[in-house]
Amino acid sequence: MTILHVTDLHFTERWFAWLHESAPHHDLLCISGDLLDQSRGIPFHRQAALIAEWLTLHPRPVCVCSGNSDLEFLPPGQPRRPATWLRALSRPRLRVDGDTAFLHGRSIEVAGYRETPRSAADIWLVHLPPTDTPVARSEYGIDLGDKGLPALVREHRPRLVLSGHVHHPEAWFHEEDGTIYLNPGCSRGSRIPHHILIEPDRFAATRVTEGPIGSYSETVLWPASPSVSEHEQLSA
Repeated sequence: MTILHVTDLHFTERWFAWLHESAPHHDLLCISGDLLDQSRGIPFHRQAALIAEWLTLHPRPVCVCSGNSDLEFLPPGQPRRPATWLRALSRPRLRVDGDTAFLHGRSIEVAGYRETPRSAADIWLVHLPPTDTPVARSEYGIDLGDKGLPALVREHRPRLVLSGHVHHPEAWFHEEDGTIYLNPGCSRGSRIPHHILIEPDRFAATRVTEGPIGSYSETVLWPASPSVSEHEQLSA
């Protein structure tokens, strides 16, 4: 099983074109929020319609959660509401906010922006990383994570937490107490999106980025999951 994890696409057409070519080669595409870019001149609803069409036509399973850029505007002074345009796309091969997917014996829970995962799924897909982790801190040391997630991680113990939001994280990989945290980050000027290729059966993740002098990849291996008895020991 291979998972392609990208984030913060911000309606970048060339990145969606690259995913159209590359993502079908993997078992699952995970997008951890911010598909839209509300600073662009293209109206919100037009962006949402185009992204919705792209997602529904994608030939392989997709899990996608909303980010802050995907929330819907209300009249001035009113709070923004959840990404109902994304929730409306839910179907067996396209799992969105509030859904849980099952693939190759693993469960993937998709949590909407500022919403909390509710189950002990193997993989959590969220936009905001858990606070107090290097994937939540920017390169300048500013923590942009979700303060409520660390306690939930300790309670439910997902194996993988896939996130985004922080474009240039202090680290793209972090392992703590048996949970792996991943944030590919993004760079607006790159030809292809920063992405992570996850191979759960090999306990491996490879991040690919692109800069002015070409692409760069880095692979990290992590320990196998603790056994049930080890979990009991850890929580005793």
